[in-house]
Amino acid sequence: MRLIKCILTANDCYKAGRTITPKGVMVHSTGANNPLVARYVQPLEGQSEEAKLKEQIGTNRNANDWNNPGLDVCVHAFVGKLADGGVGTVQTLPWNHRGWHAGTGTSGGSANNTHISFEICEDALTDAGYFSKIYQEAVELTAMLCKTYNLDPKADGVVICHCEGYDRGVASNHADVMHWFPKFGKSMDTFRSDVSKAMGTTQVKPQPQPTVPSTTKTYTVAKGDTLSEIAAKYSTTVDTLVQLNGIQNPNLIVVGQVLKLPGAKGFEPYTVKVSVTELRIRSGPGTDTAAQGFIEPGVYTIVEEADGPGAKRWGRLKSGAGWISLDYAEKV
Repeated sequence: MRLIKCILTANDCYKAGRTITPKGVMVHSTGANNPLVARYVQPLEGQSEEAKLKEQIGTNRNANDWNNPGLDVCVHAFVGKLADGGVGTVQTLPWNHRGWHAGTGTSGGSANNTHISFEICEDALTDAGYFSKIYQEAVELTAMLCKTYNLDPKADGVVICHCEGYDRGVASNHADVMHWFPKFGKSMDTFRSDVSKAMGTTQVKPQPQPTVPSTTKTYTVAKGDTLSEIAAKYSTTVDTLVQLNGIQNPNLIVVGQVLKLPGAKGFEPYTVKVSVTELRIRSGPGTDTAAQGFIEPGVYTIVEEADGPGAKRWGRLKSGAGWISLDYAEKV
């Protein structure tokens, strides 16, 4: 699985800031002959790592991507072709964010309130090679999400497509993905079975991030500052500052606002021994932050500690991969 993160911070769904407790995964497909993720996902101008993200995802000169206000739709990820022609996944919302993807069903309920969602970028629906690749990517993404939120993909109503959501009364009347999967001998039953098998092997390789120097605790926002500039100044990322300060809109900070910075002054890095298999990495200190993959048993360096829900203490890895619960790590 190839995972890239490009949150759609200009989309009204992201700005709404509502969260859910994920109880399932809903699979969608775009309904348009365009397999390029860049059609739907673009970083904002000036966004942290804008050039790198465009190099990975590709560019959209039509400016009709979903990272814009005024849209009434937003999913958590897209699966499709990237700039190099390979297939991958681009995360577009935090996994526990309430998406706008299912609409309202005949029951009056909506899978928006319960399910993480992703779109598979369709082509002309005739290329078996492309289908095989994106199907496997979708399987591995769903397996990762089910492992993250302790979901059984074979349980009733957990992993469903938009079409099945309509049949259950929790989604609008769309045919995806059952207008496509059967063309290549697949169904949602085979998909759920493949997800269940993949849950025993799927791991995410997080993208490396720069380590953060332990030099200061806070920064007071001055006139003209942007979050991306502050992140660059202190060798961190916008996502880290957003998580650390509970910022709802990364494009809105005010003069005089005091921001917490990663790395407490005087903190001495230390090593820990991890003995458990596949200890989950998080994007921030707490189980309510996005999953970044796993680490295997071994010795790791901790460069920062923080309190967080779900564990007494969390530690940030020197590798830049993210945070781990120190409840499962023995200090060496």
